[in-house]
Amino acid sequence: RLHFYCCFYFFFVNGRCSRSGMGGRHVVLGAAAVVAAVRWSPAVVSVACSVLRRVTGHGRHAPSGCWSSPVTSALIVKKAVQLGSPSFGPDGLLYWVEGRAEEAGRRVLVRRRENGKVEDVTPPRESGLSVCSRVHEYGGGAYVLTQRAVYFVNAKDQQVYVQQLADDEAPGAAVQLTSGDTTTRYADLQPDPKRRRLLAVCEQHEAHGVKNCIVAIDTEGGRCSVLVEGADFYHAPRISADGAHMCWISWNHPNMPWDDTHLWRGEFDSAGYMPVKARRRVAGGLNESVLQPEWREDGALVFLSDRSGWWNLYVEKDEQVLALCPKAAEFGGPSWIFGLRYYALLPRGHVLTAMTDPAAMGERLLLLNTANGAVAVPSTPRSRALPSASPLTTAHNVATPYNCFRGTLVAGRQQVRTP
Repeated sequence: RLHFYCCFYFFFVNGRCSRSGMGGRHVVLGAAAVVAAVRWSPAVVSVACSVLRRVTGHGRHAPSGCWSSPVTSALIVKKAVQLGSPSFGPDGLLYWVEGRAEEAGRRVLVRRRENGKVEDVTPPRESGLSVCSRVHEYGGGAYVLTQRAVYFVNAKDQQVYVQQLADDEAPGAAVQLTSGDTTTRYADLQPDPKRRRLLAVCEQHEAHGVKNCIVAIDTEGGRCSVLVEGADFYHAPRISADGAHMCWISWNHPNMPWDDTHLWRGEFDSAGYMPVKARRRVAGGLNESVLQPEWREDGALVFLSDRSGWWNLYVEKDEQVLALCPKAAEFGGPSWIFGLRYYALLPRGHVLTAMTDPAAMGERLLLLNTANGAVAVPSTPRSRALPSASPLTTAHNVATPYNCFRGTLVAGRQQVRTP
């Protein structure tokens, strides 16, 4: 082994040093190493190799963890793509957000057409646009789809922009809707088509502190009107199917949303505002965390609550709150960001949900029949989130990257989008 090592070192160094005009003495040293190896003189080999390392710079020592490595963090994540916020648009197409490391972390809204073609909706990198909210610093809920347009929050200025969408054409140019600077931020966008406006959580950074409220944004001119204020934090403004009611979640310092929150519902007046007298609390309070309220078509309000010690599904109708398929398992999780979906309401009283089962030590999808409590397990991987009213999920495990799955529950077919 010494012989082959020294021969390799000799020819390698000779070749490198010849090109730099320093080959003479390196050839001599290399030859000495080869001769020493042939004569099996370890001492001479050691001296020759030591001299070679000093002259050529090879074999330099550095403190532990301080050496220069060709494997950098930038190299590892260069092609990484993070998938999130999947949803079906009114056009039936699948949309999601991609966080692209090779674009400095820019977040791009992407859609998949019926013919399988995947295209960017957000304008190219040169536009400086990135779909990302910073409300509560963690953001989320940064875009919403309407019949002919997409509204999104831009990362740089935190303002709301609009792009027109056409079935057979490329997405339109992005036009700024709201006017302001980064002291005003928006998140959790929701359409209110009846009144031609958006609902959003608005965070205003003022000289004396930060103020949160729920606002309505006119989609014609971008004018904002405050609908609900007074609490320290707001989350999940949602409009009922008939457009007459709105629900939302609020909480106050020093609590986090998994400590205690309040779920409210209210009725709009003729001008589209939310009078205090038309509001009432549905659930929540001391040591109860409520999250992801969703309206059913019949006007009932479904939500997640941990009042039993587990985040389970509940429904409120006619001022009565009932548990849906109670289980010693988690159907929800901490609301770190806006727009998280842990279940989806489906026709005929079915609910598609992601459940964390302590016995199974992991998450899985369940199809619940709220009428009789029956449970079915679709054949899908570990899931993290579900958009409202669609059989769609992002999933991953420790051995695979994030994937976006689209499935037909009846037929059991799945289409997969991977980074």
